[in-house]
Amino acid sequence: MATEPAGGAEFSVSLPPSLAEWLDERAATLGMDREELLVQLVGSYRTAAEIGDEETKELMQSLDIEAVVDEAVADRLEAADDLGEIEGRLEAVETGLADNVEDLRSRVLQLRDLVQDRAHADHGHEEFDQLATRTEDLAGELETVRRDIEDLSQELTTVDDRFEDVEGKLDRLARVVLALRREIESISTTDAEILAHLRQRANRNGTTDAVCASCGERVSIGLLGEPLCPYCDVEFRDIEYADGRLRWFSTPRLVGPDTPKAEHDDE
Repeated sequence: MATEPAGGAEFSVSLPPSLAEWLDERAATLGMDREELLVQLVGSYRTAAEIGDEETKELMQSLDIEAVVDEAVADRLEAADDLGEIEGRLEAVETGLADNVEDLRSRVLQLRDLVQDRAHADHGHEEFDQLATRTEDLAGELETVRRDIEDLSQELTTVDDRFEDVEGKLDRLARVVLALRREIESISTTDAEILAHLRQRANRNGTTDAVCASCGERVSIGLLGEPLCPYCDVEFRDIEYADGRLRWFSTPRLVGPDTPKAEHDDE
């Protein structure tokens, strides 16, 4: 790197990378060329080197170091005196506070003794008698409550027994109802099967009407909702047809389980 000093002579300086980087950053910060900054740095070093021992001594004397030290020591001593005074005041306050606490404690104890003495003096035998009477009354009320509880317990036991009896009856009733329901369902299923059989047999033989074997009324098979005669309530089980040639000239009969079989002449 070439630099031109004040005399106009040029010389070259080799800087380490770190120092060259710092010089560039500093020159950029100050807004000047790195050569100009380098010249200023060299001039500053020259000025510092030309200052002699006498000048340094005069500079130290002008600072009056002893006065500065004395002033600092005086400030420290004054602060120490103030601290001692504060500590003394704190001790005095603590002593006074302890005395006040002890005095207050003594007064509280005296007041307690005075109250107790007055309490013993004011309470006579009459108040104790009233208290005893009230205690006896409470004991009597407690005994009454105890007897009431025992009576309620007995009643509760009786209610439990009755409840168990009713529960048993309800259980038996539920079983009976269930059995009846199953029987009704079975009967309903049987009636439906019989009615289906009657209709199927009538369809196979081309029959629409038949005569009730019990009351002789003509019944329309297709209108039956259950296998019963709508006139005499006799139960139907089957349709009976005549045998032989009379089959085509006689009317079919709706017969029940107890209906006797009809006798027909076969010519």
